[in-house]
Amino acid sequence: LPELEPRIFSFNAPYGACEDCKGLGIKLKIDEDLIISDRDLSIKEGAIIPLNNNDNNIFFTILEETCKLHNIDLNKPIRKLSRSELDIIFYGSKEPVDIKYVSKNGNVRYSTEYYEGIVTNLERRYMETQSGWIREWIEQFMTELPCPTCHGARLNSAVLSVLINHKNIYELT
Repeated sequence: LPELEPRIFSFNAPYGACEDCKGLGIKLKIDEDLIISDRDLSIKEGAIIPLNNNDNNIFFTILEETCKLHNIDLNKPIRKLSRSELDIIFYGSKEPVDIKYVSKNGNVRYSTEYYEGIVTNLERRYMETQSGWIREWIEQFMTELPCPTCHGARLNSAVLSVLINHKNIYELT
């Protein structure tokens, strides 16, 4: 812990802010319920909004091959899929799949890919993009949750370890 001074007790300063949430006290996380339009629809029928009902892209091709590998029926309504099947669809698979992708203009590409999952893909794209439009589009599928590190206190653990009468600054204020 650095020497105690007022600036370390502020979540607005990098000295005191939680490293995980940068002093916001919240984290945005993809919410599965927000990416599903209708649990009575199947993936092939457009149940998952971010897929844009577009089955002619490389991401969907990798999803299809991963589902074939794991015997997941893309024509089955979402609510009839098991939790383990949904976990593969949303969070990916550790097994690589061989794919043959034919683009709209007829080009053919063969490769071996890992399927990262819809939720994982959206989270990665949210962190990597420089586009405000893409960030805003992905945020429609996100929910604010208390930061898992500071639990909403907005301050780092070192600052929260400073106690007055057995209470830290967050508990006092």
